[in-house]
Amino acid sequence: MELKPDYDVADDLDPASQLGQILRLNQAVAISITQYTVGGSGLATKRDSHGRSRMDWSLGPGVAALREATGADYALFTYVRDSYASSGRTALRVLGIVVGVALGGYMDIGGGA
Repeated sequence: MELKPDYDVADDLDPASQLGQILRLNQAVAISITQYTVGGSGLATKRDSHGRSRMDWSLGPGVAALREATGADYALFTYVRDSYASSGRTALRVLGIVVGVALGGYMDIGGGA
């Protein structure tokens, strides 16, 4: 297998291509992990026989195409989740906590491969 250093996903990658589908599958799995691994929202299909959450998410055998395209033994997908609020929004959230009303903040989500 040929090593292809500094592999970068092309900006014009066809979403219907096999590599494009793998990247979109990774994004869907990453979002599911984020959404369903926080306290109280675990998927029933991701629990062991004792009801505890288990981390066994996978992209499946189809990702072998990624190895063929890059020559890599492993892939690292990065995913960033951040949130921020203005000082006015923060003050409103504090007031909401005092009176018993929970107000959400703004969340920014991004990823890369």
